[in-house]
Amino acid sequence: MQRGVEDHPPGKARLDAACNGYVRFALENPELFKLMFTSRFHLSDDDALKQAGWASYGVLRDVAHGLDWDKAKAPGGPWRTEWMLWSLVHGYAMLLIDGEIRREDDGAPPFRMDEIMPGFGYLSDVAENRPEPFQGQRRDAD
Repeated sequence: MQRGVEDHPPGKARLDAACNGYVRFALENPELFKLMFTSRFHLSDDDALKQAGWASYGVLRDVAHGLDWDKAKAPGGPWRTEWMLWSLVHGYAMLLIDGEIRREDDGAPPFRMDEIMPGFGYLSDVAENRPEPFQGQRRDAD
C-alpha cells in the first residue's frame, strides 16, 4: 500500500496508489496476506504483527479521510468510509487470491482497483483531524 503513496498529495491519486498497492501486495504474497489479515492464523499478542497491521490500516485511514460519498457525513461517517474502502479493496484481493475472479495469463488482475472503484472525490470542508480508530466492541451473532 505504501509503495508510491508518499509521491502523491492527499486525494484521488494517493487513493489509487494505496488501493492498487494493496491488491498488488496480496497477489505477490498471498500466504503472507492471509496470515496478516486472518486472526485465526496468528497469536493476537504478537506486538510486531499488531504494529504492522496498524501501519497498514493507517495508510487506509489516511486515504479514506475526507472521501466524498453518500455516507460521508452520516453519524460515524469516517469509520463507515474506512470500512467501505477496506471492504472493497480487501474483498477484491481475496476474490482474486481464491480464484473466484480469474486473473490474466500473466497473473495480473483483470482490472486495477482504480478501474473498478467508483469515482470518489474528496470533501473540501473536512477538518484535518480525524477521529480515533474505532474502538467498538464486536458483537457475536446470537
